Amino acid sequence: SVTKIKYEAFQGCSSLTSIHIPDSVTKIDDSVFSDCDNLKEIFINVPIQEDGGKMIFAFVYSEKVSLSKQLDMLKTKNYSIKMDYDVKYTLLCRYFVLCPEQPELFAYIKKNFTKIFTFAIEHNDIKMISIICKSGKFLTSRNIDKHIQTAIAHTQKAGDPTIQLMLTEHKYKHIGFKEIKDKFKL
Repeated sequence: SVTKIKYEAFQGCSSLTSIHIPDSVTKIDDSVFSDCDNLKEIFINVPIQEDGGKMIFAFVYSEKVSLSKQLDMLKTKNYSIKMDYDVKYTLLCRYFVLCPEQPELFAYIKKNFTKIFTFAIEHNDIKMISIICKSGKFLTSRNIDKHIQTAIAHTQKAGDPTIQLMLTEHKYKHIGFKEIKDKFKL
């Protein structure tokens, strides 16, 4: 029966790690989740599909970027809205995973591909990287080597070679390469 979550309703709730907002909620005031130090995701059933349908979407909790600003960006499809890149790129990666054929999102990602893909590598977003590889629309013979090198550097820091292997396999199957040991510092 809740239709509105008022200003600072969950302020300082440190035990809150994620929250599911029901369909009945039509308004969420600013600062609802301020100082919720362990909150990572806010799940909302939102109307962001082309056909007017709704989908459960995990928004990013951030003190810097309000939930309403994130929601507005997806509803208006204005991806050039200025906001903290950690929030924006996480949000766009999650949305792209759900709607890879959305034209405005595709255009924005294509224009900002290097920054977004580097972000996905550094944040170990295997799902996003897998979808990019499967789409065949962003990785080219001109940029794949740079991204493999970024993945190698990430592997050296994080110890997980999954992304490096995915990109190397993508290059082998779809782009082709000469001796990989001559190209990269492994």
